[in-house]
Amino acid sequence: MKKFLIGCLGVIVVLSIAGGIAGYIFVYRPIRAGIENVTANVQQLEEISKLDNNISNKTNFTIPNDNVLSAAQVERYMTVQKTMKDALSEEINILDEKYTSLKAKDDSGLQSIKDIPKLIGAYSDIIKIVLDAKKSQVEALNSNNFSLDEYNWVKKQVFAAAGQTLTNFDLSKLSNGDTSPVEIALPTNIPEQNLQLLEPYKDNFEDYIGLAFFGL
Repeated sequence: MKKFLIGCLGVIVVLSIAGGIAGYIFVYRPIRAGIENVTANVQQLEEISKLDNNISNKTNFTIPNDNVLSAAQVERYMTVQKTMKDALSEEINILDEKYTSLKAKDDSGLQSIKDIPKLIGAYSDIIKIVLDAKKSQVEALNSNNFSLDEYNWVKKQVFAAAGQTLTNFDLSKLSNGDTSPVEIALPTNIPEQNLQLLEPYKDNFEDYIGLAFFGL
């Protein structure tokens, strides 16, 4: 977060000096306001990164050699997704919109300095939603006896079987200045059983992609 804020401030100070009063009004002031918004949410970012400590099941998960999911694992995974979605209610639509926007921005890059307030504002809007979703996720993981290792492994298998890519924009990493979405490597040899287990969920699977994008 510090690196990101310092970098943005450095840019806007130079631009506002070069642009005089106009630079201050149209560049510095709105961007500075956006940065202050993000700074105010640093504690929430730190809370997101610490919530995994509240997961009860801390056992090491042994990955099966055949990468085959069980019906129970898929059911438990989808239960966690539904729990998060239900907890967010209408906010899930906002999260999906931000996912689409940030994914497109990652593909095209910032078009101009005017994009920075929108980008920073997007982070601020997302942080609270993701924090609420993360709290629900931890409760659901505990209710379904998931360790984080097992959950993450199941998520990869589920996405692969659903024919989806898995891109991760982990907000907790903003504190280290990391603002880049990362595409997660998924298995290419998908067991037939996994495909069959995911078939009933494929029509509605896109409802949960936004959650996974933000590391949930």
